[in-house]
Amino acid sequence: NGAIHGPTSFPQLDQMRRLNWPFRTLSAKKESNRNVTDRVRPYHKGCTPCQVAELDGEGGPAPGAPGRHTYNQPMLGRIDHVGIAVRDLDQAIQVYERRLGLRATGRERLEAEGIEVAMIPIGESRIELITPLSSESKVEKFLQDRGEAVHHVAYASDDVGASLAQAGAAGAQLLDEAARPGAHGTRIGFVHPKSLCGVLTEFVEADGQHGA
Repeated sequence: NGAIHGPTSFPQLDQMRRLNWPFRTLSAKKESNRNVTDRVRPYHKGCTPCQVAELDGEGGPAPGAPGRHTYNQPMLGRIDHVGIAVRDLDQAIQVYERRLGLRATGRERLEAEGIEVAMIPIGESRIELITPLSSESKVEKFLQDRGEAVHHVAYASDDVGASLAQAGAAGAQLLDEAARPGAHGTRIGFVHPKSLCGVLTEFVEADGQHGA
């Protein structure tokens, strides 16, 4: 099968090169065109997918680096839901119910956001199906650019405002400076995808928690 077993010496490498052995390399051109999420232009080319600050030995920004801050406890408990953009909400619900045996438990129209959502519980988490209500919706722009796909990942937080502050102090670019109303009586806040490896990230706080 052409596999080489054991350590490879330099003469062997020279022989492989003379035989035009295929070496797998990273393409700098391809890397520069990686798609990156943006809330207004959900996936566009030419941006760095993950901005990482210089870290110290404990995983925080190094001394003297911007955004160094100390927190005693993490405020994120679990993945609250994964948001998936879909074109037809009724059809998407049927797909998940028939093919995976799951059941949607609630739907809600968010006129201010220009979307309608349906929640599908699974274990301690949920799937959030999202469809646009108009051509001006940001989710519509996402669908035009990417098609039906994972839109964002949401983390349950004890205090969305504090989670946003923590992320911002650590160098993340915030899309929301403070918590705002979300679906089903929650409070939410978003972090720019460029700050978290190209993934639009949401913090979610259940109504009635201490962050009100």
